[in-house]
Amino acid sequence: MTEIVVYIKSSVGKGEVDMRAGKFVITYRDRAVFRENIYPNNSTITAVYQVTGDGDTVLEYGEVWAVKINVTRSQHRAKRRFQRRNQTSSGFAPQS
Repeated sequence: MTEIVVYIKSSVGKGEVDMRAGKFVITYRDRAVFRENIYPNNSTITAVYQVTGDGDTVLEYGEVWAVKINVTRSQHRAKRRFQRRNQTSSGFAPQS
């Protein structure tokens, strides 16, 4: 495995999300590695891009964004498990 791609979409009635580097925080964790934010302004590990939408930097209802994590640069080893957790203003929503 060389990369993990997660697609993000907003639900009806949910707020907008600023997807810019330095604003949208992505934390990476596995059994051996923990990185507080792998999407800073100069990230070589993570790319965040709009798949469908109006071309701005905000995730809005009806849009789809992708988060691509280069696991070879994040020290993630083959055959390791990972868990995705979405954090909203009301707390964590665990996903698998």
